[in-house]
Amino acid sequence: MSIKSLIFGFNLWLLLLLMAACERSHPQVEAVLRQADALMETHPDSAFSLLDSLHYRQPMSKKETARYALLLAKATDKTYQSLIPCDSLLNFALKYYEKPTAERATALLYKACLEDEVNHDEEAITHLQEARLILQNYPEEVGTRRITLGLLGDLYYQHKHYEDCLPVYQETLELCETDKDKALVLYDIASYYTMTERGDSAFHYHHEALKHSIISGDSLLTASEYHRIALCYNVFGYADSALYYENMALRNMPYKAPKGWIYYEIASQMQRSKNAKDNVADYLQKALEDGSFSGRYLANRLQSRIEEESGNYKNANIYLKRYVEYIDSLYTAERTVDIQKLIYDYDTQLKVKDEQNKNERRQYRIITTGLLVIFTLIAALAYILYTFKQKRQKQERELGMLKIQQSSLQKRISDAQDTIDYLQKESAKTLSDIDKLQLIIKEKEEAVSEFQKQAIEISNHYFKQTELYGKITARDRVKNKKNLQVFSQKEHEHLKEELFSIYSTYVKQLKKDYPSLKDEDLLLLCLEAAGISNQCIALCLGSIDYHIVYSRKTRMKERMEGKIEA
Repeated sequence: MSIKSLIFGFNLWLLLLLMAACERSHPQVEAVLRQADALMETHPDSAFSLLDSLHYRQPMSKKETARYALLLAKATDKTYQSLIPCDSLLNFALKYYEKPTAERATALLYKACLEDEVNHDEEAITHLQEARLILQNYPEEVGTRRITLGLLGDLYYQHKHYEDCLPVYQETLELCETDKDKALVLYDIASYYTMTERGDSAFHYHHEALKHSIISGDSLLTASEYHRIALCYNVFGYADSALYYENMALRNMPYKAPKGWIYYEIASQMQRSKNAKDNVADYLQKALEDGSFSGRYLANRLQSRIEEESGNYKNANIYLKRYVEYIDSLYTAERTVDIQKLIYDYDTQLKVKDEQNKNERRQYRIITTGLLVIFTLIAALAYILYTFKQKRQKQERELGMLKIQQSSLQKRISDAQDTIDYLQKESAKTLSDIDKLQLIIKEKEEAVSEFQKQAIEISNHYFKQTELYGKITARDRVKNKKNLQVFSQKEHEHLKEELFSIYSTYVKQLKKDYPSLKDEDLLLLCLEAAGISNQCIALCLGSIDYHIVYSRKTRMKERMEGKIEA
């Protein structure tokens, strides 16, 4: 047997050994994956902890990695955490599950959830549509189908594809097994009829949702549905019914559950009603005292208006200042989240780079070890052959050549160590650059914030001198809701053109910070910056009901924050 044949056989054996190490199953990994899957429905937090402890600590085959990706994404979603850290693993799972199987549908679902979290709605809809087609062949995957259809319907609804979302919601309803799930889907269907201004159908499905909420025994869900029915009655102008259902929501709310929104809505309804104004201040005070009430700024604004109508301008100014402080704090919190996201993205890039460097060093050590083994075998074979064929003098020359080769190899190892030291120094410099970058970002944010405030103040001053401002505010003084007049399409377009011109700096900054905002969102923000009331804003947007402003703000805030909070 020749030396070349021996070397080739050794290399082939080494390659097969490495492949087997990467692809063989690992009993410990399989045990953890099975245990996490068993805990997923009843104790998702425990399942997440198990999977998180397994990450990067145990070698996994491609099959195990793909299964791990699906389980981790599912546990992350069930524990209401961000799916962004699962992005790379989900991409791997989608490559591994290429065929239209139930596993691929699951990977597509959680990839769509991630894309919905970062406002990539078109990509999310595409993945959900593919998952929906695959799941038609897997009727036993009820849970995955229900979640897929529910998210797809919500995305259709958000993008105003109302006629497309209704069949999806109806198909989702057929898959619901519990009264709680049925109540949630029936509410979605009721929302569709509300947005399409079909009041009778909206009330019917709201009451169906209420019935299933009561059957489920979930008092918080029942109270929430009463609250939603109240909002629906308010949208269609039934103020007395809206007040009745808000009181029912308050009555059914669990003892320790937050009630701030309900207190505020009751106060708001009473304030607009001629026959129920006596207890407005009490309910507003309860709303302000509720520590979980995220809309506290609305209560301060309503209290300011009540004080102003009563002639107590000093107290009205105090509540107005509190309202402005809450708005400023919300804006500051949003900017802080944006900065934290930038830092998180940068840290993630550093971690990925560090992991790549570790893999490269690991591969370099494997190759170096393999070369050392090969050179050692060659030297041993050469030594044996030259022992039989040559004299002691020739043998000593060969040994001398071997020492030269070893010296050359040592030099290569030394050069490699120098490279590693250089990479470590560069990594330390990068960490120092991060600190400087954070300081620069903070200074820039402060300067931009001050400029934005000045620009808005100038724009407000200019806008209040225009005839258009007088025309808008004149409608705010109309007390009878029947006499309210909404802006026509022509007036609406003229208003949009004028405001975008006056607030051009503010609009440009909003478009830069939040590219997902639409023109209607920008118009609403400009009107709000000018101090226009919600009632007038609703008229400018083509509706006499100011609740449309709250609905638009809610959807707009979700897009601006880049995530949907649980």
